[in-house]
Amino acid sequence: MEELEKVIESICNNLAGLNETLAERSRELDRRADFDKEIGEIINEIKSKRIW
Repeated sequence: MEELEKVIESICNNLAGLNETLAERSRELDRRADFDKEIGEIINEIKSKRIW
């Protein structure tokens, strides 16, 4: 029974680590999307000011 508890604890720890990694990746993707949006707005502003 003790060995089973250790295995379960190990699995839980691994899942917690995986969850932490996925959460960080999600935050990174959110920051990238915000950056892409901001850059797109700047580009559109520059384009609208060009006189051709």
